[in-house]
Amino acid sequence: ISEEVSSEGYYGGGVRFIETKNTFVFCDTRDVVGMAYIDKATGEVFPSCNIPGCTHPDESSAPLCGAICDHFTAYTLCYSPETGRVYYFRKENIFGPKEKQGNVLYSFDIDNMDLTVREHYRLPLDIRVESMKYSDGKLYFGYDHTDENGNLGFKIDSYDTMTHTVENVIRFDHDGIEFTVIGDDLYYEDSNGVISRYRISSGETEV
Repeated sequence: ISEEVSSEGYYGGGVRFIETKNTFVFCDTRDVVGMAYIDKATGEVFPSCNIPGCTHPDESSAPLCGAICDHFTAYTLCYSPETGRVYYFRKENIFGPKEKQGNVLYSFDIDNMDLTVREHYRLPLDIRVESMKYSDGKLYFGYDHTDENGNLGFKIDSYDTMTHTVENVIRFDHDGIEFTVIGDDLYYEDSNGVISRYRISSGETEV
């Protein structure tokens, strides 16, 4: 596993892995959807939750159980070596009151084994985050976006893990964008297979 897993993650067979300082955290989207981690030192597997008596990850779990995830969580799993936290999006209260529904950015401190789940940011439930990347203290998450004229596109926002602020990075006028971020550069591939570099600070694009 260690040869195939990186901070970008490895996904195969319904399981997505990311590597952290002391563990491999994974989201299993097969029969029973849930999140857990592998201790690098011992090879033991544990659910990513330390709430006493929690029945993770079934429906009777504690609301902020860290082992709860959904099929789309796997595509958003990220690790920040600066904060020592694992970040991910998860749908919340799908069948509950509308005011409590949402697609929520959560995290827990995997480096210090404090698996208490913290909420950071909330999107409407109908927004599905397609992908999330981490670079230099920020999370970059992309999702399909319909503008005020009804035109479908793809939007990438950033969440600063230190200041807890959200900013729009770029919006494309079509969906189906694959991207990654390295420092100030956002590399993306459009639906035609063309790879371009977008300089975040200046807004300049280079094919």
